[in-house]
Amino acid sequence: RCRFITNTESIRVSVDPLSIPVKLGKKGLTNVINHLLGGGEDRSFDFLVYSSDAKDSQLSKKLLRKSLRAHFEDTEMSTEQLVTVEYFLSLPRPSDGGQCSADEWIGSVCGIDQEINGLQTFVSGSYDGQLHIVSADTSRLGNQTAHDGAVKTVSSCGDIVVSGGHDKVLRTWRIKESDEVVSLEPIGIGESSNRAHESSIECSTVQTDDSSGTPMILSGDWDGRLCFWQNGSAEVASAKKQKTGARSTQEALQNIAPVETWKAHAHCVSEVRWVRETRGVAATASWDHSIKTWDVERQDCTCTINTSKVNSCMDARADMVLSGHPQGLVRLWDVRHDPGTSSAATMTFGSEVSKGWVSGVQWCPVLPHIIGASTQDGYVSMFDMRSSRPLFTFKAHGSNKEEEKSLCVTWGGDTLVSGGTDKQLRMFSFSNIN
Repeated sequence: RCRFITNTESIRVSVDPLSIPVKLGKKGLTNVINHLLGGGEDRSFDFLVYSSDAKDSQLSKKLLRKSLRAHFEDTEMSTEQLVTVEYFLSLPRPSDGGQCSADEWIGSVCGIDQEINGLQTFVSGSYDGQLHIVSADTSRLGNQTAHDGAVKTVSSCGDIVVSGGHDKVLRTWRIKESDEVVSLEPIGIGESSNRAHESSIECSTVQTDDSSGTPMILSGDWDGRLCFWQNGSAEVASAKKQKTGARSTQEALQNIAPVETWKAHAHCVSEVRWVRETRGVAATASWDHSIKTWDVERQDCTCTINTSKVNSCMDARADMVLSGHPQGLVRLWDVRHDPGTSSAATMTFGSEVSKGWVSGVQWCPVLPHIIGASTQDGYVSMFDMRSSRPLFTFKAHGSNKEEEKSLCVTWGGDTLVSGGTDKQLRMFSFSNIN
């Protein structure tokens, strides 16, 4: 017997239990709901089956991807008990939002918080050292020469953008709009000569200090080193310029050094993230088969998860971490569990189509249970964290005849963006994602 519930008033049906054949899956249950609604408009629904013994509310609901019988067998639920099934309108298949070309491989991309001309905006970094400002309609708003060599990371917070690359240099920028021209104004630079990175900068993350508004930046490099920066703001640049008289702002910023530098991993730091909703706490992922959380002020490792695989990318929340791996798999970790037990890995996501190295993974900022991932066989996938199978998989880069890699992925509102070795920034837009 099933009891159907929903959070959407316009499609609500009676909560009285119904006897439902266990052979039904998504299509069959959709027909049941449409019949209960009066048989008018045929709409597509997805279904969450509640597990009565799950300890975590986020993990107590599983998306139905098989028949009810197969789902009960997989989850060891009894068909004799009353089962609660939540239903909601299916997420529409994303539309191809177009593409924007660059002159070289696009190895990094991030969405920025502020909209420009009413559209979500992105900053991408390419292997010729250029940064590109691109809007969600694929219009290129501006370019900036940033690095000598490949740009491996871009990140943003508010109007602040951070970039790093093979030249071992970290740069901070401010997005400026004037006379319908969008540009990146340099406001900070950190070089290896100032106790910073001595190898390629592979990742970065930025948030602003609540009291001062100063950018707080973390950057990781190929050798496993992590740098914490609290300078590079416009105020710092202005103060240094006043002290140096005729020297330009760019010259005055040559001596910026990280506040702290420490050896975080034995190998490449593939990703670093400020943990959402938790100030002063960050997570790092590495090729040394570990994910770590840090109290940044003390440089104290508060948790280590041994993943047994290379971690090629990562995203983090207050209680959960996503990691991508060379085997084409994305794994979800609950950091509240004992990291030494197998229960720390709560779910593994994979696609039957895409088996390539996972180059990027990120939670959707609009729907917190939706995950976007890119792989180096040119695919972009979208997962619901309540199911191990992807909702959608697209060939974003290359074709069946031409093999190209997807090197990075990010969300901007309801738009999923990927950059690759075909020198294209591809966009996929989701209508009615809310």
